[in-house]
Amino acid sequence: MHCAELGVKVANKELWSRKIFPRVAFEVNGVDPLGSYSLAISIVRVDNYKYKFEDGKWVVAGHVGLNEQKSAETRLVQHHDGFIRGSYLLKTPIYFDHLSLTNDRKYEAGAKIYLQTMCKYRPVLSVCRVDIGSVRTASSEDDKIIFSDEVMEFIAVTQYQNARIIQLKNQFNPYAKGQRYKRRIASTAPMKRESNASDESM
Repeated sequence: MHCAELGVKVANKELWSRKIFPRVAFEVNGVDPLGSYSLAISIVRVDNYKYKFEDGKWVVAGHVGLNEQKSAETRLVQHHDGFIRGSYLLKTPIYFDHLSLTNDRKYEAGAKIYLQTMCKYRPVLSVCRVDIGSVRTASSEDDKIIFSDEVMEFIAVTQYQNARIIQLKNQFNPYAKGQRYKRRIASTAPMKRESNASDESM
């Protein structure tokens, strides 16, 4: 099974351009039904800019400082189901519902990922065939694939900036607390400081 046959696409691509709280989901194809695969996700900063919401849109506000650039380490978070059989990947989208975000470095652990506020990010998926017998990942690049899609890019915030997002959040986010958002003006992928997953995490 070679990389040329293995493919990935965003499973809920239409939500990323319209809704504010899509689940991180992928559809994987071209895998060996009898093989086993390791899936891991990272949240990668797209550029070294900081953004602000101005006149109804996001604009560049300046550069990220050198110290902040150095602190932006990328972490890989393995899928919570561990190694996944190829036959299962071919049947259903794979969701990373266990992921949550924080803007406080001390809370970064497990499936909680640290992001810097007002910076732009994109989820990146790594798929690698594994040898269950030796519990090792494949050594050949033919059995690995890295996937990302710009449609999933978002700006991490702690307070909503776009009033229209309040309505979308309440409509599509199953964890949204309606009364809370009515008192706030909202944005794209907000974060929360607590260590538990929240209604404001991605």
